[in-house]
Amino acid sequence: MASLNDSMVIARSAILAHQDRLAVISHNIANVNTPGYHRQRALLETNPPIQSTMLETRRYDVGTGVRVADVVRVYDRMKEMLLLDEQSSAASHGASRDALQVLESIVGGAGEAALGTQMDRFWSAWQDLANHSDDLAYRGVLVERAVAMTDSLREARGRIANFRNELAGGDAVSGFTGLLATDVDAVNSIAANIQSVNQRLSLTLSMFGSGDLRDQRDQLISELGKQIDIAVDTAGNVTVDGQLLVSADGLTLNALSITDVSAGVQLELDGAAVTATGGRIGAWTAVLGIADSAAQGLDVFAAELIAQVNAVHNSDLSTTGDAYDLDGNRSTIDFFTGTSATDIAINTAICDPADPLDRHPERIAAAATRFSAGPPPVPNAGDGAKALEIADLASVRRATLANQTFGGFLAAQAAAVGAQLQEETALAGDGDLIVQMLTDAVQGESGVNLDEEMVEMLTAQRAYESAARLFSTLDELMNTIINGLGR
Repeated sequence: MASLNDSMVIARSAILAHQDRLAVISHNIANVNTPGYHRQRALLETNPPIQSTMLETRRYDVGTGVRVADVVRVYDRMKEMLLLDEQSSAASHGASRDALQVLESIVGGAGEAALGTQMDRFWSAWQDLANHSDDLAYRGVLVERAVAMTDSLREARGRIANFRNELAGGDAVSGFTGLLATDVDAVNSIAANIQSVNQRLSLTLSMFGSGDLRDQRDQLISELGKQIDIAVDTAGNVTVDGQLLVSADGLTLNALSITDVSAGVQLELDGAAVTATGGRIGAWTAVLGIADSAAQGLDVFAAELIAQVNAVHNSDLSTTGDAYDLDGNRSTIDFFTGTSATDIAINTAICDPADPLDRHPERIAAAATRFSAGPPPVPNAGDGAKALEIADLASVRRATLANQTFGGFLAAQAAAVGAQLQEETALAGDGDLIVQMLTDAVQGESGVNLDEEMVEMLTAQRAYESAARLFSTLDELMNTIINGLGR
């Protein structure tokens, strides 16, 4: 039969178990405002019983009390993984929205500085010249507007290049820079911290005491997901696009690297190409594609503008007849130089930007005829047919411009960026709401509720007091027996 000493052992186990239980409750209360903390619960189980032996008359096992089997986190994997995915998506849309706001201002412009406005004024100047071809003042206005328009084109193209450089500048030789490189470095830094936590977790023999480490890892994984879309399996392995970033045991850590940004973003992990679709890195990948498309659109626009205006202005290129300047000379010069939006400019033979006084608006070929071929040639100063032909280019739809006019193509380019911005703004707003909803759901289930903890604490306190009272009673009985035997 069980002895009085066995009962004291049982009482002692209860005191220790509920003491540990109170410690866990206190830990929860202390971390009520700690970000990422999951409340913990002490799981109680009976101690292994003392089984009967052949030397004893009893046939039953004797209980030995209670113990804390483990301390576990309250954790809902499904909700946590949904939250991780939504955080990554929301971070991506938010970063895209902020970047596209800048890109929209570059492509669309505003007021007088808008590229579309500059183009309208350019065509209008040709129309005015057609009606006043012999007036140097109108020719001077055309020169000024052409310079302003080409300056705006080059500036917009340059600003897109600078925008791209801010996101993912550099190259494999000089080293990648910009926000993309910063966020790739952040991924590798966070992954290294996760590796350290995983190594410490792998040394724990049970869940007991590992809850705080797991919370720390979850916080790091949450931050990692905001940088790039990741997957975390049930063991704790973290992957990017199917490639291992950091192993659950912390023995493997692979570095994410940039291999190219010249045509989209090329990333590599453990020697394999990976694609980012979420997080800030996913945002930069998408926005760079939009920026490259906008830059290409400006280059196509500028190349077509150069070709079409020069084809009318330069008699050697014209299929509709010769063009003549104000002096009656057959024009063999281009109005524009350059091949794209990066270098488009008015011909220095007409206007040299390096010398404001070196302007020759009389060389603009506005006429389709001469009064007399001469020699010397006698100009037909009132002929503005070629100027009108160039002005009419504004209303012609062109295959190279997606079957749109020059103005329509520019407007469509700006509208495309604006539409993408509106979409990302809506998605970012929706994503923030979903993240907040899931965060509340996770917090409601896994966070610390002070009312619940107080109830749990009172229950543990009563159990502790009962065990202490039992131990005190047994101690009194033991003293009574000892004192009785001593008489």
